[in-house]
Amino acid sequence: MPTPVSGKNGRVTCDGTTLYLTEWTVREHTDQLDTTNFESLGFGEQVPGILQATITLSGYYDVGIPPMADPPNLGSGSQVANLNCIINKTLNNKYLFPIADVEDSEVKVPVRGRVDFTATLKSNGTYTRPTT
Repeated sequence: MPTPVSGKNGRVTCDGTTLYLTEWTVREHTDQLDTTNFESLGFGEQVPGILQATITLSGYYDVGIPPMADPPNLGSGSQVANLNCIINKTLNNKYLFPIADVEDSEVKVPVRGRVDFTATLKSNGTYTRPTT
């Protein structure tokens, strides 16, 4: 029987600082290296290459812990250490990125609405996937 889990116990920490976000996404991508040859009988073949993760962090702009402050240092071009994307803080199942590079960041300021923040990062080197 499957055991689904709610996102309400998610969490993101960056170098020991808890970020008050509303959503995070980890998208893993592996380059597929073409090995198709004359003997492939007209079918494509490939081998997996480099694995890398793209991490997207989203939430409201927190003036208590501004996203560009250090920590969490989420401005474009920055590098962060010990980024934990936690699925469920009570189970402590998480992705751990020892190093991640901030690819881009965005602050959205609507005249009627909440100020939001989004950052997209790329893993740099090895990382750990959730085990539970």
